[in-house]
Amino acid sequence: MQFFEPDVVVESEPGLATSIGYAALDEDHVERQLLSLDALFSSEGESRPKFHFGLSVRDAYEDIYRTQRQFVLRDAPPAMIFNETKFSPIVEAVFGAFPTEERAQVFRETFVDVFRPEKADLTVEHWFKYFSDGAISPFVPTNHKIEVDPRGLRELSFFIFDHTKPADLIDYWNKRLFEAHVYPVPVCWLEDIAPTMADMIKRNHRPIPNNPSGTKFHGVLYFGRSLKKETVTELTRKYLSDCPDDAFYMGRVWHPIVSTNHRGPTCERHAVNVDSATFDAEITEGRAVRFNTLAPDFAHRYGGGLYQWANVVNLRSFSGDPWALTYPSNLEDRSTPRLFRNPWQRPVVTREGWVLGQQYKGSQEWIELSDGPSAIAEWLKRKDIKAELSSAGRIAKQMLESLGSLWATHVIAHREIISLLNSMAAQEIVRGAADEATRRQFEGRTVLAGRWKSLVKRLPRLKLDDFIKLSILKLGLGVDCPNCTHSNWYGLNDVDYEVTCERCLKAFQFPQGNTSARWKYRVTGPFSVPNFSGGAYAVALTLHVFYMRILGSSDTEMTYATGLNLAHKDFEKEIDFAFWYSRRPITGQRSEPRFVFGEAKSFAEEAITDDEIEALKKVSRVLPGAIVVVSVMKMAFSKNEKARLAELTKWGWERVDGRHRAQVLLLTGVELFADFTVRAAWDDAGEPYSKDTDYSIFNDLDEFARATQKIHLGLDYDDEIKKKRKPANKKRR
Repeated sequence: MQFFEPDVVVESEPGLATSIGYAALDEDHVERQLLSLDALFSSEGESRPKFHFGLSVRDAYEDIYRTQRQFVLRDAPPAMIFNETKFSPIVEAVFGAFPTEERAQVFRETFVDVFRPEKADLTVEHWFKYFSDGAISPFVPTNHKIEVDPRGLRELSFFIFDHTKPADLIDYWNKRLFEAHVYPVPVCWLEDIAPTMADMIKRNHRPIPNNPSGTKFHGVLYFGRSLKKETVTELTRKYLSDCPDDAFYMGRVWHPIVSTNHRGPTCERHAVNVDSATFDAEITEGRAVRFNTLAPDFAHRYGGGLYQWANVVNLRSFSGDPWALTYPSNLEDRSTPRLFRNPWQRPVVTREGWVLGQQYKGSQEWIELSDGPSAIAEWLKRKDIKAELSSAGRIAKQMLESLGSLWATHVIAHREIISLLNSMAAQEIVRGAADEATRRQFEGRTVLAGRWKSLVKRLPRLKLDDFIKLSILKLGLGVDCPNCTHSNWYGLNDVDYEVTCERCLKAFQFPQGNTSARWKYRVTGPFSVPNFSGGAYAVALTLHVFYMRILGSSDTEMTYATGLNLAHKDFEKEIDFAFWYSRRPITGQRSEPRFVFGEAKSFAEEAITDDEIEALKKVSRVLPGAIVVVSVMKMAFSKNEKARLAELTKWGWERVDGRHRAQVLLLTGVELFADFTVRAAWDDAGEPYSKDTDYSIFNDLDEFARATQKIHLGLDYDDEIKKKRKPANKKRR
């Protein structure tokens, strides 16, 4: 089920779906996506048979007749339809057959009218006519105008099977769904087909173009599970002995296993596509996206079923907008996410995208987007966790809103910038020197413009205008009050011939005859909050690392939330951030998004306490398999912090339900303040950052986490596993 990610589930017996955890699909208050086999097909009260889901093949027949078969073709491919014989299992699995029920005869009759097929008992000659001459069988029109992009093995493949064994037939049926063209060879016809097989294998066995090592193409032979090893060996020796030794290899039959960890299926389904379109999404009416739907050009405008076909939608952002565009799959319970105002309409969220069933041709779709905190809170609610933005989370959210996107966070990703902004948020007057110095903090939040100009000039790729446009700084004039000597700051809109002191509230004339007025920048909005904006800088930089510095925005998809207060029956805990993280591959399907949460600290010497560790464990127990991130803006963890984090890391390595309880990922200022990528920052930092680092780890969060454990804590996961597996030394007699 996880491999195929079905849009609709049809059960042959009542209760099967419930037994594997799909009971939620049968709820009455949402659209039905679980049907019985009898309910799928209905003809009662209808002039023509109707499927509850799907597009009738008769629409394809009509289009083929209108565009092709009504004319006399010079080289018309032959068509075939077969009688019921002992070879009917081969017909049904390889060529296609029609149901024998009376109510389904209309499909057979239409096929006969359009293609005028040869009606015959199946023989091996028909196998050659189908695969060599391109003959049309009932299966062929079902691919009408469908583009199939194979994602699996593309080698020349043969599947040798016993058609009297149901398991062999099922294996072949599934095998061709995730590998390129697989030639089916019934073992009863092997003697007749073998010479053609051998010839195809020998012609295929040629050097791969532009391969300096001289590697050649080779074929693959799969055998049905009913055929014993000795039988396979004998058949190969008997019929393919004249093929070069390395011209083919024996493959094993296996099903696409979905592992319990993050890696997902070990292979991919073929990509199936009829049409596609790209559009720039304009968010209207607050958070709505509208677009015209796609449909097969040969489909009737109105269909008889609930859904005739599906549109798969992928919305992408390259700047890290706050919208929730990445969700985990919802195969088992489609009550969330809610992307429509209609309370009963539900999308199917898969690795492929958002699957939206379509009933009518030429309609317009309407999707209502959610922000990250709302989407994650809705998902956590299904885990019996109530989540709402914390006060610190609101400040961090305001900061990212001011920046506009995660991409723009690079403007503040510098120690000097954050240090100056923090000093402006909680300014300090120092009088005296050394031990006799006295300090007084006040909320001036201003710095001379020249100081900012000189700082930005030293930093690459930054301009002072960036800070103005992002509402981090505002320019104004600083003037001392002649009555109380308080240093006032007036924005450009507030400057007048007469101004009022913000401390003593007395009016005074703006100085025009001297140079006491000074151009100053003032920190604004969430950046004016003391104590590193309440920890918001650390949160923003951590999210920025995942979005920009591990792979890059073009390869990363994230839905994120800043600080959340979590309430569960076993704990109450504030986390600093949470997000779904997925890598966008160049080709193929996405991996299942990983859920990531954690703590982000500033420069405190002992930021990670025992209480923090225990709280992270409590959350991880309820959300097994998550990535737990601990990040600090300082350059290294303290000795005590390392001890606590090492204990948490080893605890996370323990397996629960076949997967790690949690994977701990550690970040310090080395990663948070990286100029380009984490990889480049590690190279610049030298050992232990760059020592023996395989840079493919950045494509996998678990591998990246283990690398950070090794760098920051000196823990090597592989070494720890080897120690556990190593048997105790025994004395030899």
